[in-house]
Amino acid sequence: MDLPEQIHKGVIQAADMPPKGARKRLLKYIAGQLYKIDAAPIIEKIARFEHKSAHAVREHHVAERWRDRLLKEGNDALTELIDDYPDADRQHLRQLLRNAQKESTTGKPPRSARQLYKYLKSLITGDVEEFIEADDVLDDDEEQID
Repeated sequence: MDLPEQIHKGVIQAADMPPKGARKRLLKYIAGQLYKIDAAPIIEKIARFEHKSAHAVREHHVAERWRDRLLKEGNDALTELIDDYPDADRQHLRQLLRNAQKESTTGKPPRSARQLYKYLKSLITGDVEEFIEADDVLDDDEEQID
């Protein structure tokens, strides 16, 4: 959430406290500290978590459009996507796209298409590193199950 250290520590402490006087004082302290900083980015991140902001809806629609374009147009759309988002992992995108196309032709459930959407959404929101780390953990878990 990119909170200042004082506020971050206070929130963690308040979460563990019973709803008594000490917690109320700590919450007042946190509120006072929040008045001193620009809270707009924090409010926006909370709204994104709750998926209630117009920005999150817009990101959702952009990711869906890119996924549909990639599945229909293939490499032409992929080249344009990489031009628009140079941080994209080209190899990972090609693999997801290839797997999604294979699943659609064989009639399997669209698992790779969902993963493609999740990667595109993280690319659009700028959380690609977090997505890749989480995806690697999931892949490791699946390998252990197999």
